[in-house]
Amino acid sequence: MHREIQRVLREGFPTLFEIKDSYNGSRTVTEMGVGEGWAELLISAASVVVGHEEALRVPLDSRTQIREISEKYGELRVSFHQFADLFCYDVFSYAEWLSGSLCELCGYPGRIATSKFGWRKTLCTDCADARPYGQQWRLRPFSDAEQAQGCANVLQCELQQLQLTAKQEAAVLAYAEYLVGAFTKRDAFRERIGQDGPKINRISIVAPEGVPEFKTNFPADASEENIAAVALTQFFCAHTAWRTW
Repeated sequence: MHREIQRVLREGFPTLFEIKDSYNGSRTVTEMGVGEGWAELLISAASVVVGHEEALRVPLDSRTQIREISEKYGELRVSFHQFADLFCYDVFSYAEWLSGSLCELCGYPGRIATSKFGWRKTLCTDCADARPYGQQWRLRPFSDAEQAQGCANVLQCELQQLQLTAKQEAAVLAYAEYLVGAFTKRDAFRERIGQDGPKINRISIVAPEGVPEFKTNFPADASEENIAAVALTQFFCAHTAWRTW
């Protein structure tokens, strides 16, 4: 990750990306070894976590601290020194899951790609074609289920009204699928173990005063895990889906 992006993260969220030793007072900054494409995902997750901690007035010495940010098997990995509560843990856990569908180099929706040497990276089509790291990459093909899945039935608006570019529209649809897909998997797991969980059945996009926003409807008794996923996804989409690709 570029040094300037690391500086923005550390200066913008010092309680999160700097560990203070309670015995000798020394400070250690978080190691960051991922591509620039995940920078906005990390900024979004950090904003949600720090905002949550400030709203609850969590003491500084009890706030979430991250030891290392790395990549493994094409996905983000976050190693904690400590976390304030399960909500903070769930936000970064969901960020790890979401990273597997975002190009590590540019941040655009992507897929797992494999090199001839067996390396795995999450890349978009354009970045994979550019042969990063001096290697040729083969993108994982879409499954039949993925090809059949669409979000037209859950997006309660006409995307054309938002005057998006083709790549922006594709990103919006992908982000909506991430959110629906995450809850679909969790609902299936709960059904297997005999538990009832909140289900998302509608995602809408609104544009008050010309600023598009995601709106997600789910039951009021949703778990912290579900609320964390919604909070991160909506924050992330609001800051990335509308840029000019």
